[in-house]
Amino acid sequence: DSILDSILDKQEGTFNLSTEERATVKHAVGGNMTDLSLILHSVQQGASVAQAVEQRLADGRSRVEGKLLKEGQAMADADGSTNRANAARKLTRLWACMQIVCERGTLPRAELLRHVFGTHSDEIDEYVKSGILSYSNNSSSQFLSLIHI
Repeated sequence: DSILDSILDKQEGTFNLSTEERATVKHAVGGNMTDLSLILHSVQQGASVAQAVEQRLADGRSRVEGKLLKEGQAMADADGSTNRANAARKLTRLWACMQIVCERGTLPRAELLRHVFGTHSDEIDEYVKSGILSYSNNSSSQFLSLIHI
């Protein structure tokens, strides 16, 4: 939160966000600086904070839906029962990840690995890269949060 507050404080003269608008932006971006940058850019271009946040949320929902559809299609297209089972397990891990992060908000990467991904740490990196998960700077540990959908 302190990093987001610092960034928003530096932008105060540019955007004049109310306390409520600041809280809305902070809730919407989690720890995702790319989303914060896009929201502030939209506001600078004349959109209201509510419009800018809603657009980011819509984009986030679209990314999650697209990833779920892609993983489901990969499972359907897989050759052989072993490949199909591996694809099904990957889809199940994605679903379990979304579920646990939605319930808890943020959690350490190590805990997400322990409870959901096991040896499949590359999947976490894939979801961060695609914008489904983002890192939060909550302590010295790496915390992950789901984009807000």
